[in-house]
Amino acid sequence: MRDAQLEAIDDLVDVERAVTRLTQRQREVLALTVAGWTQEEIGAELGVTHQVVSEHLAKARGALAGCLQNGAENRCSSQGRE
Repeated sequence: MRDAQLEAIDDLVDVERAVTRLTQRQREVLALTVAGWTQEEIGAELGVTHQVVSEHLAKARGALAGCLQNGAENRCSSQGRE
């Protein structure tokens, strides 16, 4: 049980590190997406097109993909900001 708890903590730390590597705009888009906003609504709020929102979201998802999958082999990568 303790190993599982430590692994869960490691996973949270990995996610936190990945999120800090996102740009401010990627974090904004991700937060609004999680809050249930559509890409069109986010674009209107941020003054960009929904295509730009889609690009920010795709980059954020890519940066976090390793953190969101199960298994130790899928640890967050060390990608830098784009």
